[in-house]
Amino acid sequence: MQLVDVLDTTSQGDIAIAKSMLIGAGIEFSVSGDTTTGYGALLAGDAALGGMQVLVREDDADDAREILKTLAAD
Repeated sequence: MQLVDVLDTTSQGDIAIAKSMLIGAGIEFSVSGDTTTGYGALLAGDAALGGMQVLVREDDADDAREILKTLAAD
């Protein structure tokens, strides 16, 4: 199973929205680079995370990009 990147962001808010949108569409996904959690994330802020990627199966990539295009436009 090949995973492809459909969203790059430094915003935890965008990741939360993307997760909700993909779950609602029934698309399985993974988030890469989301390593700062808890108080560390609150103190460091989104920019300190360095970037996160939403990954989906290659077969779902076009659908996922269409669903997430409003986030990618920000």
